Amino acid sequence: MSKAGDSKYFALFNAMVQNNNNESITSIIRDLYAVHWFISANSQIKHHLENIILPVAARKKIMLTVIEEVTSNSSEYTIAFLFYLLENNFFSKLSYIMHIFKYYFANETDLLLVEVISRYEVPEDILEFYKNKIEEQSKHNVQFIFKKVPNMLGGFKLRWHTGEIDATLRKQVDQLKDLIVHG
Repeated sequence: MSKAGDSKYFALFNAMVQNNNNESITSIIRDLYAVHWFISANSQIKHHLENIILPVAARKKIMLTVIEEVTSNSSEYTIAFLFYLLENNFFSKLSYIMHIFKYYFANETDLLLVEVISRYEVPEDILEFYKNKIEEQSKHNVQFIFKKVPNMLGGFKLRWHTGEIDATLRKQVDQLKDLIVHG
């Protein structure tokens, strides 16, 4: 991705930040992540949205259906951002854009986006513990974005642009296996 392309995204990110408070920004980002994860898991929908031969109006209809499916009461910024990507044939770069989102908000605002990846809901007291630790270490306000992963055995993973905490059952089983194998 070129710096010119990145600057267009940053202009969109800046518009979001200037016109919304942290709670609204977090809601917009949660919606964008929900749409991103849904589309990533559905290759036919992804193909249609990235197909620049299809008219933009048709792709926008598909996008509105996706947004209605995965979000509740999404903001006009969410819709406008996704439509912008469709109109400018940047939609195939959505994964990259979501990645630079994390960096942008950590560097340009006081907001650190932390993905909570789990099969089950993580108890609030556990999340609060990790939130306090990450905020203390990063000096940023932490907001969680939740991703449900049905095939995860158990536990959870916290992931942000510069770090990760792996508290998954798979990680614990692997550590136990290493302990048994290596004595």
